[in-house]
Formats: sequence, C-alpha cells, structure tokens
Amino acid sequence: MGTAYVTNALAEGLIRGDAKRYFVDNLEEIFNFWTLLLSKTTLPPDTRSTDPSVAAALCELDQTIASSNPLAARLGSVQFTRFIASLQQRIKSERQSGRVLRRGKSDSMAITMYISARGAPTNAQLKQDTGRQIRRSKRWADLAGASPLLVITYTDKAASIMQVS
Repeated sequence: MGTAYVTNALAEGLIRGDAKRYFVDNLEEIFNFWTLLLSKTTLPPDTRSTDPSVAAALCELDQTIASSNPLAARLGSVQFTRFIASLQQRIKSERQSGRVLRRGKSDSMAITMYISARGAPTNAQLKQDTGRQIRRSKRWADLAGASPLLVITYTDKAASIMQVS
C-alpha cells in the first residue's frame, strides 16, 4: 500500500461530499455568524488583559462552544484558540512592559482567566474539563489552519476524532 492510499483511506468520510454546495447554500448564515462572533470576541489592540471586555469575550466563546449547533461550536472553538493565544501574548507583553504585575506564565494566567469567566467554582473536575476543551478547540483550529471557515466542511466523523478523553 502506498502513502497516498493510506492517506485517502484515513481521510475518507472526514470531509463532506457536498462541501462546496453546503458552503454556497449557507454562505450568508456562516458569514453573519462569523462576523458577529468576531465583533464580540476580538479585542482592540490597546485593551488590557484586566479589562472586563476580556471576561465578556471569554463568556461569549464559552457559550458558543457549548452550542448545540455544530457549526457554531466549531467556529467558536477556532476563535477560542485564537483568542487565548492573543490573550497570552497580551499578558506577556504587559508583564514585559511593567504595565501589569502578575506572577506565573502567561499561558496559565489566560486559562485561569477563562475558568474565572465561566463563573463556576474552581475544582479539579472543572480544570480537567477546561483542559479537554482547550485541546479540542486547538484541534479544530489546527484543522482549519489559516481559514477558520474550513471547519464547516468536516463531517461528524471528523468531529468525533476531535473529542478528547
């Protein structure tokens, strides 16, 4: 068996057979959802990590990821990964410039901010669930690459692969 055969066998069933048609038929809905999500979860460059809009954006992303709409959950997962990376960079930059005095790594601080934004009491189970959510979101973001809207082309079979135990 050649590499191409193995790759095709693994990939079979992961991408919708009607991906182009589905995208065209749902373009307006997808565009409206994505632009609304970005408007709620993209922070202006001068926003500090301690600004209340950060927690509001994290709550919005958490609700979107928990949506029963698979398209919304996938796009929310991609934006969540992008948002967390941006927040980590923002925290690091603030610390280096002396604007915010915090201890710890920017990665763990961003995750702590996410857990706090969820509003639930922190416990071991919540930390595990958060870790799973972060890994699942990163998988969707990696799969989408530079084109977040590509997540709509994947099937439920692909979604099941994204699940993290």
